[in-house]
Amino acid sequence: MSDKKSEKSPLLQATSSYESARAAYNNVDPDFSREIHDSRTPENLEGECHQEGGGYLKSVVFGGLDGTLTIFAIVAGLYLLSSFISFFQYIVGMMMHRYFSNL
Repeated sequence: MSDKKSEKSPLLQATSSYESARAAYNNVDPDFSREIHDSRTPENLEGECHQEGGGYLKSVVFGGLDGTLTIFAIVAGLYLLSSFISFFQYIVGMMMHRYFSNL
């Protein structure tokens, strides 16, 4: 049976919190991964890239996509509804023609 410390040796050799977290993930060690993530402070986030700006741009892009898809869904739904209504009118017209032509 292998020793737990020998299995975690890559974790202890990692130089940054990012590398430590990645090594914990690769070794399927949730306890050490949790410990690394809980110990993070703004000073030791050296290798991580986080968005500092562009908050409005993201909102505009996602809002625009949401609006575009919503309009497409409404137009497609109305087209299908009008097609169904036209088909229904055709069927009713044929039935009425058939009924009145047999009188």
